[in-house]
Formats: sequence, C-alpha cells, structure tokens
Amino acid sequence: MQDIDFLPAEYFQRRARRQARPWRIAVVTLVAALAAGAAAGQYLQRQRLQAELDALLPAYQLATAQQQRLAQLQARLHSGQQTAELLAYLQHPWPRTQILRALVDGLPEQVVFEQLRIGRQKRSVQQSAESRPSSAEQKEDLSKLPPAQRDLRALREECDTTEVYVRIVGAASDSAALYAWLATLGKHRLIARTELVSIEIAGQTDSKLMRFEAVVVLVPGYGQPGSPMPAETGQLAGPTPAQVLPGQHH
Repeated sequence: MQDIDFLPAEYFQRRARRQARPWRIAVVTLVAALAAGAAAGQYLQRQRLQAELDALLPAYQLATAQQQRLAQLQARLHSGQQTAELLAYLQHPWPRTQILRALVDGLPEQVVFEQLRIGRQKRSVQQSAESRPSSAEQKEDLSKLPPAQRDLRALREECDTTEVYVRIVGAASDSAALYAWLATLGKHRLIARTELVSIEIAGQTDSKLMRFEAVVVLVPGYGQPGSPMPAETGQLAGPTPAQVLPGQHH
C-alpha cells in the first residue's frame, strides 16, 4: 500500500533547515574558536619575538656603534697611509752626500774633478704603453683621489719617468786609471750605469793631462719603480764624507 503525504514541500524544507541549524552553529563556533586560538597564538608569538628583540636591541646598537667606529678608524688609517706614502716618496731623491761619497770612494789620484752637475733626464727605458694609463683615465682618477694620493700620483708622473744623473767634467793624467775608476763606479749599488762622453788631450800634444766628461746615472730612489729593496737601501746609507777632494764643485 503506498503512503500518501499530504504535507506541502515547503514544510519539509523548513524542517530540514531546522535540523541543519545546530550543525551550522557548531561549525561556525568551531571556526571562530580556531580563529581565536590562532590569533592568540600569533599574539603570544609576537610578544615572545618582541621580548627577544628588546633583549637583542642593546647588543645590536653596540655592534652598530662599533661598526661605525671601525669604519671611521679604517678611513683615518687609509688617509694616514696615503699621507705616509706621500711623505716617504718625498724622501726618494738620494742625499747629495751619498752621491758624493759614491763618486769619491776609490777615486784615483790621477783623476781630478773640476765640475759636477746633478740633474734629471728622461729615462732611457720608458714604461710600456700597456702599463701606462691613458690621459683621460689619469685625469678622471686624479679628480676622484684624495689630496695626498692625488699629489703622490702627480709626483710619480713627473719623477718616475726621469732618472737622476751626475755630469762630471774633470782631468786625468792616466787614461787607464780613469777607465778603471768608471768601471768600478758602475758596480756601486747607488749607480745604474756610467758613460764616458768624451776624452781629449788638454793643452799641448806632448802633455799627458787629458780632459774628460762622464755621465753617471743613479738607480731609482726609494718608492720608485726598480728601486732597491729596503735591505739594500740600508746598505746604501753611509756617513757623510768628512772631506771632499780639492777642485770639486757642485
């Protein structure tokens, strides 16, 4: 026998909604509880992280201050090094006393100086074009460099391309002694090379006295390309000669 339900469909829909309402309330309540728990957990986590941040803040501030102090000290050290390099390079010309001592040590009696002239001339071996910066690069670099480093660069461009020489005019009564002295002088640590420019008989043809002109080129000074190492530089130093041979002029 088939049951016949005379109730309208709207009735069944309202009953279904009434039955589902408790589940909806439960689900909403559960979601709200989970959200509240998550919010509470995030709040506690934030409070913990804030406490840790507050604890680390003094150490961070101290490290930041020390880092700034270190940067200032490094900048001062760099500036001091540049000034020291400039002052050291200003001392690169060999003292005249050392030059004179190198010339007169071992000078034979047969050789007499009449005139000495110390000057600068272009190096015979120049720096290769590949290792030299272009003019545009030099100007650009100089405009960006600190004053001490800029002055040092300018001095190097002026002095490192030249060499110091001594032009000697004198007389010799024995040519063999003159040649031997020049050969010995060329082996001196302070001397790069020697050259006998001219030699001729002085006065009458029967005279043994000869006039000569020689050029002595010095090794680069301290801080220049090709300069002696510090140990060799110390060996070059010596006491000032107590006496200079008669007839010598500077």
